[in-house]
Amino acid sequence: MRDGMRLIMQARFGQWRLPPDWLSIDRRTQALSLAKGWPPCFSYDAIRVPLYLYWAHMLTPDLRAGYARFWTHFGADALPGWIDLTTGARSPYNAPPGYLAVAQCTGLASSAKLPTLDHAPDYYSAALTLLVYIARAEEQVK
Repeated sequence: MRDGMRLIMQARFGQWRLPPDWLSIDRRTQALSLAKGWPPCFSYDAIRVPLYLYWAHMLTPDLRAGYARFWTHFGADALPGWIDLTTGARSPYNAPPGYLAVAQCTGLASSAKLPTLDHAPDYYSAALTLLVYIARAEEQVK
């Protein structure tokens, strides 16, 4: 678990210090870098990192603050579907509602209610939304 958290803390890139969808680890030096051959983005794969950290009660104040800066910069109505970790370019479209659900449980202060499944445009957004609802429900049970 410590190795995983150390990796998460070190594998943050770009202006926003976000995890990439794909990461390379040099076997010899253990240096971390954005994976060659893959877009250098925080998007559909990496969005699960903050969600799973939240769910596992492992979202440290430092990590939460980093995500909150990113979410808050764009706001609930303009979260990008992806952000390029090398150039800072954002997707030409906004993120689906499932991203907003993740953002709301990991640092976005928003008065908006969590998205519901009837707002999910696809399976992936619906799955993210459901996972957030489950994580929140389990948190309330403890």
